[in-house]
Amino acid sequence: MLSGVTGEGDDMRLGWLAWLRRATRGRGIVAVAAVVVMAGGCFLGADPVQYAGFGGPLDLADLNGDGHPDIVSCSGQLLNDGTGAFPTSSPGVAPACGIDAATGDVDGDGHVDRVVLHENPAPTGHYLISLFPGDGTGGFGPEAWVSGDIPSAAAIALGDVNGDHRTDIVIAAPGEGDSVHPTERYQVMLAVDGPERFAAPVSYPDGIGDQPFFPLSLVLRDLDGDGDLDLVTVGYSANTLESGWLGISLNDGTGAFPAGTGYLVTPPGGRFTSAAVGGPAILDVDGNGTLDVVVTTQHVDPNGVQTICLAALLGDGNGGFQPPECLPAPSGSYGLLGEDQNTGDFNHDGHTDLLTSKGVLEGDGSGGFPTLNDFGPKESDDAVTADLDGDGRPDIARSTDSNASQRAVSVFLNRL
Repeated sequence: MLSGVTGEGDDMRLGWLAWLRRATRGRGIVAVAAVVVMAGGCFLGADPVQYAGFGGPLDLADLNGDGHPDIVSCSGQLLNDGTGAFPTSSPGVAPACGIDAATGDVDGDGHVDRVVLHENPAPTGHYLISLFPGDGTGGFGPEAWVSGDIPSAAAIALGDVNGDHRTDIVIAAPGEGDSVHPTERYQVMLAVDGPERFAAPVSYPDGIGDQPFFPLSLVLRDLDGDGDLDLVTVGYSANTLESGWLGISLNDGTGAFPAGTGYLVTPPGGRFTSAAVGGPAILDVDGNGTLDVVVTTQHVDPNGVQTICLAALLGDGNGGFQPPECLPAPSGSYGLLGEDQNTGDFNHDGHTDLLTSKGVLEGDGSGGFPTLNDFGPKESDDAVTADLDGDGRPDIARSTDSNASQRAVSVFLNRL
């Protein structure tokens, strides 16, 4: 049963939702000045290198085909020289991160593209999806394709969901819940031949139920081991009271998702005026060889008392999950998980750790994450991990300060 640790705290949801809207202009490859800074002392055994002017949600992808992960931010791309340094950059494309964005080879030319979910410039209250093709050198070309109006959308993900070796688009949409289609909040757009590029979206249930719901993240992962990608979303329902939710929808093998299951990740018995959730992290928590899902939750009651929980839903290997339980974790705030690229063995003890907006939660090998290796006093907009310098150890790229005049990406190369 889900339980939590209480303490005084502010509503963290606004900082989390601040990810969703960014803008930038310009194009071209330029040199980048890097400034070595301290962030509350060294982290992962080394001081970070800071790249000013880049921020917001981050992706890591090989944009120029040299085998090294590059950094994609809302403001532009930082190109890796193979040592974990990023001496050149390519400014981003409008509409930058929009409501949400994803990277992947959408047009099949072998280059990583950028797909952006954004508001329709026309005053319709609807949304558009735009494809900006990768040029193979680290930049993105002008908009090559745009969807028609989408009535509602909040998160986007890319992947081959029907096994035809083409990249499809999946959207998670918010909804108030209505009597006609109260739970059909996933929209799947399969890749097709022809100028339209994608078939019309097909709706599927998310399992959250007939209630207002706002998804914060959407991840595609094979949860049941059948070789196709399933849907995982994390978000909150907002009515008089707020609740955190995890939604799972399994792929039937054709790119259809006929049934969804919602898991409430809110402590029982409380009346919460605020719910901030983060993740998912998908890993084997209990060491039984099957994938589990972990989310971070922060709930605040009407008296301002905060309840936090590192909630784990243990998987059965067939796409089913037990009710969430709080894993051992620090008693104070340890931040929120990003939606992907958020696990690794950072301290080389053989146990998987979790990367949050405040630092690294170190796994103890027994299903707990009791120690926070803290970035410092300032929380991230986003943090992602990959081996950036090719030494076999997971490194970290972290963005801070959503304010456009102060944003920066800090790179921590693992020297532990």
